Formats: sequence, C-alpha cells, structure tokens
Amino acid sequence: MSDWDVEWAAAKAAAREETTRTRLNAFEPGAGGGSTDLTVTPAAKEAAAAYLEEELTPAVVGHGVRAVSLSVNAAARLSGWQCGTGLAETARTWQHKVRAVGEWLTAEAEALRGVAGSFGAQEGQFVLDVRRSASALDGPTPPGSEH
Repeated sequence: MSDWDVEWAAAKAAAREETTRTRLNAFEPGAGGGSTDLTVTPAAKEAAAAYLEEELTPAVVGHGVRAVSLSVNAAARLSGWQCGTGLAETARTWQHKVRAVGEWLTAEAEALRGVAGSFGAQEGQFVLDVRRSASALDGPTPPGSEH
C-alpha cells in the first residue's frame, strides 16, 4: 500500500468518525440550538419564494450570463485554435444550463407559493370541519337557550 493510499484511508476514516459524532451530537433535543419542532408558516414560504424570484434568480442568471459572455468572447479571440472551439462549445452548454437553472428556481418559487396557499386552504377547511363536527355533537340548541 502506498503512502497516498494510507493517507487516503485515514482521511476517509476521520470523515466517517466526524459524521457519526456530529449526527449523534445533534440527536439530543435542542442540541442544534434550534427548535425541535419543524414548522413553516405560509408567510415564511411566501418570503422564501420572494427571495428566490427577486434576489437569487436574477443574481444566479446574471452571473451565469456574464460567464457565458466572457467565454464567448474568449472563444472568439482563440478562434482557429482547438481550445477556442472547445471554449465555444462549453459556452453553449453553459448557456443552456444557466437558462435551466433560472427556470428551475422560478418553478421552485411558484411551488412554494402553491404549497403555502394549499396548506392554508386545507387548514382553514379542517378548522371549519372540526367546528361543524363539534356543534353537531352538541345537538340542536333548544329555543330560548341561546347565549
């Protein structure tokens, strides 16, 4: 076994130990410093969707478009060289990837808004159903006994 193999095995073992220790440390309630309950409000989903649409998507797409533009310019300067051809092909691939990431982020924002509205509507309907059930169990109110 070479020195590199020994070093690589030691690094993998250390990573496994760290992962296991971290996982076990985080198991205790409150160990991560946060709440043990997972709750997300419709307002938080809306805020996340707004962040995706207004900040993250434009930034990611903007930086991606800039990288594509720089790659296209570099490919033009290197035309006639094999690396220029390769860079042009890479720029085309990146252009498709940037567009796909932008579309994916937009779809995620729409999904967050849809889930926020859907859960809110379901919760409202559930509350109404429970109230109807509770009033049905109480039976009809005799005349003259309203509160």
